[in-house]
Amino acid sequence: MSQELKSTHLRTVAEAAVLTPSTNAPQTGDQLLALLAKLLGATAPTGAFKSITPHDTTPQDPPVRSIYVGGAGDVVAKNADGTAVTFTAVPVGMILPIACTIVKATGTTATDLIAL
Repeated sequence: MSQELKSTHLRTVAEAAVLTPSTNAPQTGDQLLALLAKLLGATAPTGAFKSITPHDTTPQDPPVRSIYVGGAGDVVAKNADGTAVTFTAVPVGMILPIACTIVKATGTTATDLIAL
């Protein structure tokens, strides 16, 4: 899809959501960004930031869209279907562009993790 076509599509979707509200229409800017990201197969940035305390079974609420790593080390993350992956030797200041539901304590050695 060309950039011009994407821009036109985004405007059309945004105008439809704003001009024809329904019970399913997004009510906030974050909801609209999430809807547009879903339609385009992308992940919208978030305005909510929070510290991550790794835990082997407790899911992040809401699910994480990306992780800022403040202290170098490994990050073990589980996605929505339960697949766990170890990101090895993640450097300080790295942003992992991953969507995950759990950041596991077992195996995670990176510190100062922030959910984005």
